[in-house]
Amino acid sequence: MDCLKNLPKFDNISIDISRTLMEMTDILFAFCYENRVMDDDLSAESAFTINRLSSVLCCHAVDKALNDVIKHSFKRALGYPLIRHYDMAKKTLQDLLGILSLGKKAILRIFLRIKRLFDSSDPRYLLNNLYINNFCWFIQNIEDQNLI
Repeated sequence: MDCLKNLPKFDNISIDISRTLMEMTDILFAFCYENRVMDDDLSAESAFTINRLSSVLCCHAVDKALNDVIKHSFKRALGYPLIRHYDMAKKTLQDLLGILSLGKKAILRIFLRIKRLFDSSDPRYLLNNLYINNFCWFIQNIEDQNLI
């Protein structure tokens, strides 16, 4: 858990909570898809796939509504990865809902896994500085009722 000590610390920062939650949902969907396809045995290519499936990480696009996040995640899941199947995307959505129901600890654990994946992937380590570290900080500092 040394990586938690190295996360940035912010004081008195203004955050759009709903926008941040939409971005996190997009990234979590991409992780869940890759995790399901790889049967929880993530590889070196997993960082590339998560990056490609997430519209936030790939092209810095943010949706304003949860329905749009899910719709665009499905479109990306059916267009970009090697394994493209609608039922796989539906099961991924169920996985995502299961993770969100587990709370902050489970979500933080997933973002730390993504951080480790991106640290070992040459151009994607920059995404840790741009997004993942901030999301890890956000998850730790948000109140539980705001996550729902």
